[in-house]
Amino acid sequence: MAESERTRKLRKEYVQLHFEDGLTPREAAVRYNLHYTTVYRVLKDLADQLGIPYEDLLEKPNAAHVMYDRMYETVKPINVEALRIRLEDSRTKIRECRTMISKTLENMTE
Repeated sequence: MAESERTRKLRKEYVQLHFEDGLTPREAAVRYNLHYTTVYRVLKDLADQLGIPYEDLLEKPNAAHVMYDRMYETVKPINVEALRIRLEDSRTKIRECRTMISKTLENMTE
């Protein structure tokens, strides 16, 4: 399949735009009017040609890398003690349910 002019332009300009302006793959897709999967395919090819890790072309330069950062909420620390208490409460309730089921079954068989 022949490469489109937009794809050739992306291939030629992306590395500079990425490292100098912080252009992300999704932003490149919008800028060059390409589907984002096409951008990722081109970036994989570019990384292979340049001999660099593919991930280097995905990360936003000079920023912590979190793909699709808008999709994730801030992770809150886990209160281990509260979690342990909730787990023990759940175990107790399960034991109570099992006892109740056993008694019910015994009464049914009598």
